[in-house]
Amino acid sequence: MAKTLSCESLHHAVYAAPDVLRHCCKRFFVDGKMKGDVEISDVTSDVDISYDRIREKKKKLHEDINQGKETPCTGCPWLTEREWPSWDKLDISLVSIEHHTVCNLRCTYCSDMYYGGKKPSYSIKHLFKNLSDHGALNQRLSLVWGGGEPMLFGSFDTIFSFIADKYKPVNNNVFTNAVRHSSAIEKYLRRREINITVSMDAGTSETFKLVRGRDRFTAVLENLARYHNAGGDKVIIKYILMPENSSKKEVMAFVDCIKQYGLEKCSFQISADFKDEVISDEVIAAAGLLLESLKKLGAEMINFDYHLRPRVRKALEQRTYDTASNKGAFESVIVWGAGEYALRMLEQKSLSKSIKFFVDSDPVKQGGEIDGIKIKPPSDILSEKNSLIFIASSQYYRDIYHELLDMGVSADKILDANLF
Repeated sequence: MAKTLSCESLHHAVYAAPDVLRHCCKRFFVDGKMKGDVEISDVTSDVDISYDRIREKKKKLHEDINQGKETPCTGCPWLTEREWPSWDKLDISLVSIEHHTVCNLRCTYCSDMYYGGKKPSYSIKHLFKNLSDHGALNQRLSLVWGGGEPMLFGSFDTIFSFIADKYKPVNNNVFTNAVRHSSAIEKYLRRREINITVSMDAGTSETFKLVRGRDRFTAVLENLARYHNAGGDKVIIKYILMPENSSKKEVMAFVDCIKQYGLEKCSFQISADFKDEVISDEVIAAAGLLLESLKKLGAEMINFDYHLRPRVRKALEQRTYDTASNKGAFESVIVWGAGEYALRMLEQKSLSKSIKFFVDSDPVKQGGEIDGIKIKPPSDILSEKNSLIFIASSQYYRDIYHELLDMGVSADKILDANLF
């Protein structure tokens, strides 16, 4: 099979918005202009979400990219050349369900793409049935629930339970603002079958209202406490740093709230405004302060997400200082994850020269290669006693970390992903 340019999302993902299906949710900058959120097609009814339509649209974009045509993907850093699957059959391993844009907050970093009040123009159940009937859903299916605010879709608890029970995703991730409580979310947290991510973005009610549009600070913290009691570190608290919430006073007030509400054992994700191509010194300093302060509080699951990490690295490189380089090269590193994040690792000389092999839980990827480096099953880690391990995932960092511990891998062999 010949090597072609493509990406994981184009081949293996569907993002279901109210009136459009998308290939991806990636955003990137070309000549200072943000691109991304590449569309498959407009949707006005269930007819527009047919299996054949989705497959043909994906196939056509792939062909256009490799014929050198100008496409919405032109300039995307996530495109990579390798042997990609044929288009004879779709193999969808990620479905992102963001099929309405009704929201009860108005975050400054958001847009009407997510809070415009649009209702779905098709049945989300029909989309899943359509893909399932054609055998297009990968056995290791991951689901992401977003919006809009998922809770505001009238029958969320019912639809969520139906899809979770019928299609049994290996990863089920809900992005909610936690203004409202969901009995279904609490139930599946207790069953250890979902992760939820909640953006706080503030340490005080005043800043919460400034950044998120409404004063629901206390309600969110109270619901987080309920969810945490049910799911522990399967609750991910996110802090999106921007000028309005990056002062030392605000960051430390957030850390105090985490302690006050007993949320230290949640997972934490530190991010930045995706609209900013370059982040300020203040945001970089705040990211470091928040990371270290949460560690001192006893938090164990903390990582920079894919919006923040490359921006921090770029900023450090511009200052001719690279944290990873100053630590020196590692003798042997195993990278868990063989997706787009892993490709970014190959750009970092201090780490890439030391990569012994990649591992991935997806049997389809096992036996393949990335840039000439083998992809092996996770069990192969156990025979490498002297190698360190890097987790090449933001969204599934917590799950992979715990799987490594369950395999008997010592925590001190897992590299701090925030340094790279």
